[in-house]
Amino acid sequence: MTHRGVAAARRLVDQVSTIIDTLTPGEWALPSGCAGWRVQDVIAHLAAGAHVTAEPATSPPAANTGTAEQHMEAAVAVRRHWSAEDVRREFAEYAKRSLDVLESVQTYSTEMVLLDLGTYPMHVLADVVAFDYYCHLHADVLAPHGPIERLAPAVDDELLQPVVGWMLLGLPQMQGHDLDVLQVPLVLELTGPGGGRWLVTPANADASIQVAEAPDLPGAATVTSTAQDFVRWATARASWRDLATLSGDDESGVTTFLDRLNII
Repeated sequence: MTHRGVAAARRLVDQVSTIIDTLTPGEWALPSGCAGWRVQDVIAHLAAGAHVTAEPATSPPAANTGTAEQHMEAAVAVRRHWSAEDVRREFAEYAKRSLDVLESVQTYSTEMVLLDLGTYPMHVLADVVAFDYYCHLHADVLAPHGPIERLAPAVDDELLQPVVGWMLLGLPQMQGHDLDVLQVPLVLELTGPGGGRWLVTPANADASIQVAEAPDLPGAATVTSTAQDFVRWATARASWRDLATLSGDDESGVTTFLDRLNII
């Protein structure tokens, strides 16, 4: 189960709430690190997800077709004419309630389809939410990567492990066959909070790409970065070439795999 994801999500909701309470009217309107979204749109996205989780019957309807990214954009578009206070109020009303729902499904192993992102056990939703909040707060809203100059909350293993865990769980499914270019085993070595060592095994005729913790298993190549930087480059917010180092085989599809990686 992903109880640690619930705990991380609760901390992140508190962090976002604290930042929201300090935003000036001008800061709500600033462009965020998420292309095309203002800070207000980022918060509206988080509020929309919380609302539909906590109380779907009253959530403003948005198109539920297409890709996950298109669905997210549609939910933000519904709220784009709202005032900052309307967005703040929706977030305040539903964010913590949505976490109670996530906690209530921690014993559920029922699988659910997350549009084009793949199929996952329902209890994993807590990690998905932790990932979403962490990315948008720490990579899109707060400086140095976002426009809001505030003291960034502390980041530790308890906060980042569920975030990285979701990213690596989703990696084999999210991009279809785009990542099948990898031809050799690739070690992912992440340092600092949330860090660890994983082996990415190439797809073959019988299986898609696989990711597994591998403290000792060797790979033909190793890509190394901090876990915090991994969140940025593996979501295509930055280039892995700027934030990570690659050793060993830099051909055999390794660099193309890293260039194509875009975890949502």
